[in-house]
Amino acid sequence: MKTSRRNNRTVARPGVGHMERYLQTSFRPVAPRPDFVTDLKRRLAQESKRFSSRSTVLQYVLLSLAGVLTSALLIFAGMRAVITLLGVLGILHQMRNHQMQSGINEKRPPALSA
Repeated sequence: MKTSRRNNRTVARPGVGHMERYLQTSFRPVAPRPDFVTDLKRRLAQESKRFSSRSTVLQYVLLSLAGVLTSALLIFAGMRAVITLLGVLGILHQMRNHQMQSGINEKRPPALSA
């Protein structure tokens, strides 16, 4: 038995092992009727087949839907990445051209006015 302290008192709590021993001594095992066992096996087998076929179709549909959605999201994310990369490359190209243009204008002698 387990004990715990609550409000400065020791309280005895029975454990699972104690409960099992108590139940074993209190109840005696009973053999099931053969027709009950046969009927139960038959019903469980029918229920298992019915549930198995229904869940298989549902699982197939859900997995297919998840695959399609995942593929669409990956394609969308890839397109966004390519567009962003092209935008950054375009900005860098414009900045380089602007710097080159600025460098050319600074090196040129001023135009003579007539």
